[in-house]
Amino acid sequence: ISANTCGLTLASGANCSVSITFNPSAAGTRTAALTLTDDASGSPQAVPITGTGQASTKSLGFSPTSLTYAAQNVGTTSAAQSVIVTSAGTATVNLSTIQLTGTNATDYSITTNTCGLTLASGANCSVFITFSPTATGTRTAALTFTDDASGSPQSVGITGIGQTKTLSLSPTSLTYTIQTVGTTSAAQSVTVTNSGTATVSLFTTVLTGANSADYAISANTCSSTLASGANCSISITFSPSAVGARTAALTLTDDATGSPQSVPITGTGQTKILTFSPTSLTYTAQTVGTTSAAQSVTITSTGTATVNLTNSQLTGGGAADYAISANTCGASLASGANCSVSITFSPSTTGVRNANLTFTDDAPASPQSVPITGTGQTKTLSF
Repeated sequence: ISANTCGLTLASGANCSVSITFNPSAAGTRTAALTLTDDASGSPQAVPITGTGQASTKSLGFSPTSLTYAAQNVGTTSAAQSVIVTSAGTATVNLSTIQLTGTNATDYSITTNTCGLTLASGANCSVFITFSPTATGTRTAALTFTDDASGSPQSVGITGIGQTKTLSLSPTSLTYTIQTVGTTSAAQSVTVTNSGTATVSLFTTVLTGANSADYAISANTCSSTLASGANCSISITFSPSAVGARTAALTLTDDATGSPQSVPITGTGQTKILTFSPTSLTYTAQTVGTTSAAQSVTITSTGTATVNLTNSQLTGGGAADYAISANTCGASLASGANCSVSITFSPSTTGVRNANLTFTDDAPASPQSVPITGTGQTKTLSF
């Protein structure tokens, strides 16, 4: 009886009330009666009372019952996964602790927890967990609940795999020897190796930087993926469009740690140019069988680099009528330097005699020629 407004007497027409609570001490039907003993007819009067006691249960359910994370790069953090906790019993559960336990518990983090200190019957809450592997291989832990429900402590198993995606590039830079503008170097190669534990996805392989147009990828054995331990190669040529240092980079974009990766590239453009003064030689009429005075051609290296001279020779149909009488040009001609070749004319017959002074060298315009013209004549007296 939780309340009773009835006193020792109850006047005619008056009323009072008795309030009763039910606290079953056992499961099943529980019967009793509220009995009033008085001086009214029919005393004692009884009000039957019936209630059903049920067993009080405290139980927690978990969904899912375990968490499995996809392979995750060491040092990176996964998206969160959640565990829903439900109070499946008939009574409120008191929660003491919710924590990560197990060998690799530090690889996991609780980012959100909507569970309070209690969880009413039928209610639920959620715990969100991320995975940040500190090492490669299988990383196990558990989400553990300590409470007053049956089976405490309860655990949800957690499994994830740590992996590494690492690309190494060799060499780490490319340097080309001085290359003449307008010509193309031999290719140099960069080897790309997957030194991690997982396959790397390669998205783009491009040349970048201020002078990237001076370089070209001439061969590429790298596909869209590179398995752990595998390698591929990228070959690059250098075709300078101007003199001076020409810089660029080979840039790979991928899903490996440190992406994008770059290999700096440096080359130097140069010019190799020969100029001739005069640009042609013309001899006055020369008597057949006689030799003219020499005329000279001055050769100047007007480019930025030394020109290597292979030979200087007379060519053309009338070449035999001319002779190199002096040649100060050696095997090379440094930038800004000059040399000279002197030529005489000894016509072997009358008429126009044409030839060329021809230079073979490593300048882009090789071979270069200076045209030569002379006329053979005879002087004859008859009596």
